[in-house]
Amino acid sequence: FYSKTLWEVCLLFFFNLNQGLDYIDFCYSSDHYICMQFKKSLITLFIISLITNISCIKNEPESSDPYIFLVGETHGEPDIISKELELWQDYYNNQGFRHLFIEIGYVQALLLNEWIKSDSNDLLARMFEDLAGTAFYTQEEVDFFKEIKRTCPQTIFHGTDIGHQYESTGVWYLEYMKLKELQDTEDYHLVIENNEQAKEFYDKKSNSIRENYMVENFIREYDKLPQGTKIMGIYGSAHTGLTKKNIDRKVDCMAKQLNKYYTKSFGRCIISSLNLSDIKTNR
Repeated sequence: FYSKTLWEVCLLFFFNLNQGLDYIDFCYSSDHYICMQFKKSLITLFIISLITNISCIKNEPESSDPYIFLVGETHGEPDIISKELELWQDYYNNQGFRHLFIEIGYVQALLLNEWIKSDSNDLLARMFEDLAGTAFYTQEEVDFFKEIKRTCPQTIFHGTDIGHQYESTGVWYLEYMKLKELQDTEDYHLVIENNEQAKEFYDKKSNSIRENYMVENFIREYDKLPQGTKIMGIYGSAHTGLTKKNIDRKVDCMAKQLNKYYTKSFGRCIISSLNLSDIKTNR
Protein backbone atom coordinates (compact mmCIF):
# COMPACT_ATOMS: atom_id res chain seq x y z
CA PHE A 1 0.00 0.00 0.00
CA TYR A 2 2.67 2.50 1.00
CA SER A 3 4.97 1.60 -1.88
CA LYS A 4 2.60 2.70 -4.65
CA THR A 5 3.91 5.50 -6.78
CA LEU A 6 1.72 8.45 -7.65
CA TRP A 7 1.37 7.06 -11.19
CA GLU A 8 0.18 3.71 -9.88
CA VAL A 9 -2.36 5.38 -7.63
CA CYS A 10 -3.74 7.44 -10.50
CA LEU A 11 -4.10 4.33 -12.69
CA LEU A 12 -5.85 2.52 -9.87
CA PHE A 13 -8.20 5.45 -9.36
CA PHE A 14 -9.23 5.77 -13.01
CA PHE A 15 -9.56 2.00 -13.44
CA ASN A 16 -11.90 1.71 -10.47
CA LEU A 17 -13.80 4.82 -11.54
CA ASN A 18 -14.32 3.35 -14.99
CA GLN A 19 -15.57 0.09 -13.49
CA GLY A 20 -17.96 2.02 -11.30
CA LEU A 21 -19.30 4.06 -14.18
CA ASP A 22 -19.85 0.90 -16.25
CA TYR A 23 -22.02 -0.39 -13.46
CA ILE A 24 -23.90 2.91 -13.30
CA ASP A 25 -24.61 2.81 -17.05
CA PHE A 26 -25.97 -0.70 -16.62
CA CYS A 27 -28.45 0.30 -13.94
CA TYR A 28 -29.19 3.78 -15.29
CA SER A 29 -32.48 2.91 -16.95
CA SER A 30 -33.93 1.24 -13.85
CA ASP A 31 -33.80 4.21 -11.51
CA HIS A 32 -32.22 7.42 -12.77
CA TYR A 33 -32.24 9.33 -9.45
CA ILE A 34 -30.78 6.54 -7.28
CA CYS A 35 -28.01 5.83 -9.77
CA MET A 36 -27.03 9.47 -10.04
CA GLN A 37 -26.75 9.71 -6.25
CA PHE A 38 -24.69 6.53 -6.21
CA LYS A 39 -22.48 7.94 -8.95
CA LYS A 40 -21.73 11.04 -6.87
CA SER A 41 -20.97 8.96 -3.77
CA LEU A 42 -18.73 6.63 -5.72
CA ILE A 43 -16.68 9.45 -7.24
CA THR A 44 -16.33 11.11 -3.83
CA LEU A 45 -15.12 7.84 -2.34
CA PHE A 46 -12.51 7.38 -5.07
CA ILE A 47 -11.26 10.96 -4.66
CA ILE A 48 -10.82 10.44 -0.91
CA SER A 49 -8.96 7.20 -1.63
CA LEU A 50 -6.66 9.00 -4.07
CA ILE A 51 -5.87 11.79 -1.62
CA THR A 52 -5.12 9.24 1.11
CA ASN A 53 -2.75 7.30 -1.13
CA ILE A 54 -0.94 10.45 -2.24
CA SER A 55 -0.59 11.53 1.40
CA CYS A 56 0.98 8.21 2.32
CA ILE A 57 3.41 8.46 -0.56
CA LYS A 58 4.37 12.02 0.33
CA ASN A 59 5.10 11.10 3.94
CA GLU A 60 7.12 8.01 3.11
CA PRO A 61 10.81 8.50 4.00
CA GLU A 62 12.88 9.16 0.91
CA SER A 63 15.94 7.44 2.29
CA SER A 64 17.03 5.34 5.22
CA ASP A 65 20.52 6.90 5.17
CA PRO A 66 21.71 8.91 8.19
CA TYR A 67 21.45 12.68 8.04
CA ILE A 68 23.89 13.45 10.86
CA PHE A 69 27.44 12.07 10.52
CA LEU A 70 29.36 12.53 13.76
CA VAL A 71 33.13 12.10 13.94
CA GLY A 72 34.77 11.54 17.31
CA GLU A 73 38.34 12.76 17.76
CA THR A 74 41.21 13.19 20.15
CA HIS A 75 41.77 16.94 20.01
CA GLY A 76 44.92 18.18 18.33
CA GLU A 77 46.08 14.89 16.77
CA PRO A 78 47.51 15.69 13.30
CA ASP A 79 46.59 12.35 11.71
CA ILE A 80 43.01 12.67 12.94
CA ILE A 81 42.76 16.24 11.67
CA SER A 82 44.01 15.07 8.29
CA LYS A 83 41.41 12.30 8.17
CA GLU A 84 38.65 14.73 9.15
CA LEU A 85 39.64 17.05 6.31
CA GLU A 86 39.57 14.12 3.91
CA LEU A 87 36.10 13.10 5.12
CA TRP A 88 34.72 16.63 4.83
CA GLN A 89 36.12 17.11 1.34
CA ASP A 90 34.49 13.85 0.26
CA TYR A 91 31.11 14.76 1.77
CA TYR A 92 31.36 18.28 0.34
CA ASN A 93 32.42 17.36 -3.20
CA ASN A 94 30.64 14.03 -3.69
CA GLN A 95 27.53 14.24 -1.51
CA GLY A 96 26.75 17.94 -1.48
CA PHE A 97 27.27 18.60 2.22
CA ARG A 98 27.66 22.25 3.19
CA HIS A 99 27.06 22.40 6.96
CA LEU A 100 29.95 21.49 9.27
CA PHE A 101 29.21 21.31 13.00
CA ILE A 102 32.24 21.70 15.29
CA GLU A 103 32.97 21.62 19.03
CA ILE A 104 33.48 25.37 19.21
CA GLY A 105 31.36 28.21 20.56
CA TYR A 106 28.70 30.10 18.65
CA VAL A 107 30.94 33.14 18.37
CA GLN A 108 33.75 31.16 16.71
CA ALA A 109 31.32 29.85 14.11
CA LEU A 110 30.15 33.39 13.32
CA LEU A 111 33.76 34.46 13.00
CA LEU A 112 34.66 31.53 10.73
CA ASN A 113 31.64 32.13 8.49
CA GLU A 114 32.72 35.73 8.01
CA TRP A 115 36.37 34.77 7.54
CA ILE A 116 35.70 32.11 4.87
CA LYS A 117 34.12 34.77 2.64
CA SER A 118 36.95 37.25 3.12
CA ASP A 119 40.21 37.73 1.22
CA SER A 120 42.44 37.64 4.30
CA ASN A 121 43.15 35.38 7.27
CA ASP A 122 43.04 38.15 9.88
CA LEU A 123 39.88 36.93 11.60
CA LEU A 124 41.18 33.35 11.70
CA ALA A 125 44.44 34.51 13.25
CA ARG A 126 42.58 36.56 15.86
CA MET A 127 40.40 33.58 16.75
CA PHE A 128 43.42 31.34 17.29
CA GLU A 129 45.13 33.96 19.44
CA ASP A 130 42.34 33.48 21.96
CA LEU A 131 42.67 29.69 21.76
CA ALA A 132 46.27 29.66 22.98
CA GLY A 133 46.78 27.04 25.66
CA THR A 134 43.94 24.79 24.46
CA ALA A 135 44.16 21.48 22.58
CA PHE A 136 42.68 23.32 19.62
CA TYR A 137 45.70 25.62 19.37
CA THR A 138 47.87 23.80 16.81
CA GLN A 139 49.22 24.62 13.37
CA GLU A 140 47.40 21.55 12.04
CA GLU A 141 44.08 23.04 13.11
CA VAL A 142 44.93 26.36 11.45
CA ASP A 143 45.86 24.54 8.26
CA PHE A 144 42.66 22.49 8.48
CA PHE A 145 40.53 25.63 8.24
CA LYS A 146 42.70 27.20 5.56
CA GLU A 147 42.39 24.06 3.44
CA ILE A 148 38.62 24.07 3.88
CA LYS A 149 38.55 27.67 2.69
CA ARG A 150 40.62 26.73 -0.35
CA THR A 151 38.84 23.50 -1.36
CA CYS A 152 35.35 23.81 0.17
CA PRO A 153 34.60 27.55 0.09
CA GLN A 154 30.83 27.22 0.57
CA THR A 155 31.23 25.50 3.93
CA ILE A 156 28.94 26.87 6.65
CA PHE A 157 30.23 26.41 10.20
CA HIS A 158 28.03 25.74 13.23
CA GLY A 159 29.47 26.05 16.74
CA THR A 160 27.44 24.13 19.31
CA ASP A 161 29.72 24.06 22.34
CA ILE A 162 29.44 26.59 25.17
CA GLY A 163 31.36 29.87 24.77
CA HIS A 164 34.62 28.88 26.49
CA GLN A 165 36.33 32.09 25.36
CA TYR A 166 33.60 34.29 26.87
CA GLU A 167 36.20 36.60 28.44
CA SER A 168 38.14 37.11 25.22
CA THR A 169 36.56 36.28 21.84
CA GLY A 170 33.10 36.53 23.39
CA VAL A 171 33.81 40.11 24.49
CA TRP A 172 35.62 41.62 21.53
CA TYR A 173 33.34 40.03 18.95
CA LEU A 174 30.29 41.54 20.64
CA GLU A 175 32.00 44.92 20.43
CA TYR A 176 32.79 44.20 16.80
CA MET A 177 29.10 43.45 16.16
CA LYS A 178 28.10 46.68 17.89
CA LEU A 179 30.32 48.66 15.53
CA LYS A 180 28.42 46.99 12.69
CA GLU A 181 25.11 47.86 14.42
CA LEU A 182 24.10 44.22 14.87
CA GLN A 183 22.89 44.47 18.48
CA ASP A 184 19.30 43.63 17.51
CA THR A 185 20.15 40.46 15.61
CA GLU A 186 19.58 36.90 16.74
CA ASP A 187 23.31 36.22 16.37
CA TYR A 188 24.20 38.95 18.86
CA HIS A 189 21.82 37.58 21.49
CA LEU A 190 22.96 34.00 20.89
CA VAL A 191 26.58 35.03 21.52
CA ILE A 192 25.49 36.51 24.85
CA GLU A 193 23.54 33.35 25.67
CA ASN A 194 26.52 31.18 24.72
CA ASN A 195 28.77 33.26 26.99
CA GLU A 196 26.32 32.79 29.87
CA GLN A 197 26.32 29.03 29.33
CA ALA A 198 30.10 29.01 29.74
CA LYS A 199 29.98 31.14 32.87
CA GLU A 200 27.53 28.70 34.44
CA PHE A 201 29.70 25.73 33.48
CA TYR A 202 32.85 27.23 34.99
CA ASP A 203 31.05 28.49 38.10
CA LYS A 204 29.46 25.13 38.87
CA LYS A 205 32.24 23.00 37.34
CA SER A 206 29.64 20.56 36.01
CA ASN A 207 30.29 18.56 32.85
CA SER A 208 26.64 17.57 32.82
CA ILE A 209 25.64 21.22 32.41
CA ARG A 210 27.99 21.56 29.46
CA GLU A 211 26.80 18.29 27.85
CA ASN A 212 23.16 19.32 28.07
CA TYR A 213 23.91 22.75 26.60
CA MET A 214 25.79 21.11 23.73
CA VAL A 215 22.68 19.04 22.99
CA GLU A 216 20.42 22.10 23.21
CA ASN A 217 22.70 24.14 20.94
CA PHE A 218 23.04 21.33 18.41
CA ILE A 219 19.28 20.87 18.15
CA ARG A 220 18.76 24.61 17.72
CA GLU A 221 21.29 24.75 14.88
CA TYR A 222 20.21 21.56 13.11
CA ASP A 223 16.50 22.28 13.34
CA LYS A 224 17.06 25.60 11.54
CA LEU A 225 18.06 23.64 8.43
CA PRO A 226 15.61 22.14 5.92
CA GLN A 227 14.43 18.73 7.08
CA GLY A 228 16.70 15.96 5.90
CA THR A 229 19.80 18.16 5.49
CA LYS A 230 22.93 16.06 5.81
CA ILE A 231 25.68 17.41 8.02
CA MET A 232 29.02 16.33 9.45
CA GLY A 233 29.97 17.06 13.06
CA ILE A 234 33.45 17.01 14.63
CA TYR A 235 33.58 16.56 18.40
CA GLY A 236 35.74 14.96 21.04
CA SER A 237 34.99 11.25 21.19
CA ALA A 238 33.66 11.70 24.74
CA HIS A 239 30.63 13.36 23.14
CA THR A 240 30.00 11.10 20.14
CA GLY A 241 29.22 7.64 21.54
CA LEU A 242 25.67 6.59 20.72
CA THR A 243 25.46 4.41 23.84
CA LYS A 244 27.70 6.30 26.28
CA LYS A 245 27.32 8.50 29.33
CA ASN A 246 29.10 11.84 29.53
CA ILE A 247 32.46 12.38 31.24
CA ASP A 248 31.12 12.49 34.79
CA ARG A 249 28.59 9.72 33.97
CA LYS A 250 25.63 11.72 35.28
CA VAL A 251 23.84 12.25 31.98
CA ASP A 252 23.91 10.64 28.54
CA CYS A 253 26.58 12.03 26.26
CA MET A 254 25.63 14.43 23.46
CA ALA A 255 25.30 11.86 20.69
CA LYS A 256 23.17 9.50 22.78
CA GLN A 257 20.80 12.31 23.73
CA LEU A 258 20.60 13.49 20.12
CA ASN A 259 19.96 9.95 18.93
CA LYS A 260 17.00 9.60 21.30
CA TYR A 261 15.61 13.00 20.31
CA TYR A 262 15.86 12.56 16.55
CA THR A 263 14.78 8.92 16.52
CA LYS A 264 11.58 10.05 18.21
CA SER A 265 11.23 13.02 15.84
CA PHE A 266 11.95 11.15 12.58
CA GLY A 267 10.68 7.72 13.59
CA ARG A 268 14.06 6.16 12.80
CA CYS A 269 17.75 6.57 13.55
CA ILE A 270 19.28 9.42 11.53
CA ILE A 271 22.69 9.57 13.26
CA SER A 272 25.89 7.67 12.57
CA SER A 273 29.06 7.98 14.64
CA LEU A 274 32.64 7.28 13.62
CA ASN A 275 35.34 7.22 16.28
CA LEU A 276 38.74 8.37 15.00
CA SER A 277 40.32 8.70 18.43
CA ASP A 278 42.20 5.40 18.01
CA ILE A 279 44.30 6.91 15.23
CA LYS A 280 47.74 7.65 16.63
CA THR A 281 50.14 10.16 15.21
CA ASN A 282 53.69 8.99 14.64
CA ARG A 283 56.03 11.62 16.03
